[in-house]
Amino acid sequence: MNCHYRCASFILLLALLVLGSGCGFMQTSSVDEEKEVNFRSGLNRLRNHDYKGALNAFEKSLHLMPNSSSAHFQLGALNEDIFKNYAEAIYHYQKMLKANKEHHMAGQVLERIDSCKRLIASDVSLDVGDDRVERELVALQKEKRELTVRIKQLEGENEKLKLSLTERQSQTNAVAASSAPGNSARPHNRVPPSPVAPSRTVRSGGNQPAANPPAARKEERSYVMHKIRTGDTLYSLGARYGLNWRDIQRANPGLRPSDLKVGQNLRIPVSKVLSRR
Repeated sequence: MNCHYRCASFILLLALLVLGSGCGFMQTSSVDEEKEVNFRSGLNRLRNHDYKGALNAFEKSLHLMPNSSSAHFQLGALNEDIFKNYAEAIYHYQKMLKANKEHHMAGQVLERIDSCKRLIASDVSLDVGDDRVERELVALQKEKRELTVRIKQLEGENEKLKLSLTERQSQTNAVAASSAPGNSARPHNRVPPSPVAPSRTVRSGGNQPAANPPAARKEERSYVMHKIRTGDTLYSLGARYGLNWRDIQRANPGLRPSDLKVGQNLRIPVSKVLSRR
């Protein structure tokens, strides 16, 4: 009787030990998860900004401990913040919450899941958009940058032209004053006569010939045809033909800068200057 009782007690104690050790294996704490070798390696790689190496280390840790909420969280954060793989991030966040619903970061994880869903929705809405509109926008932005540079160049050239015109106007006024008819009849207004040497009369036909008035100029507008090639813009065509790109646009009514197509023919205005005497 006592022998049977001792055997039953021993079997019951052994069963309790087995059950206790089994429960300890199935339920690991976050502290145990973070002590795992691959998990600690992933944390070190994160500190050194080796994000790809950290991702591989956390995946190895998850292979050994499939229910590791800590590894799932780190993988979710890496996919969201670094690799922008929002669907993969949502997967790991949900696995973390399933493994440990009472985790102290559960609230933050739910917010991250909502943020990833919004980002996925925004990416889809952008992909659905019209590609033609996006191409036109890129072309307009490029043309804007080119026009900004060209405007600065034209402002500098305009200042130089103003100075040149001022100098030429001064020279023209001086020549006109020296060749005026009344100047030869009144030499005493400029140089007083000398009592020894006789005064000399300056004539327009002498050593100082009168300046010929500039010939009248007549401008005649004609056009040449240009076939659009890859990379052509109104600005580049204007620079090639020595024109303002708006002149080309006016010569082709209804033309928009973003509507240029390869093979399209444009009218390029060319000025022919004729002398009229």
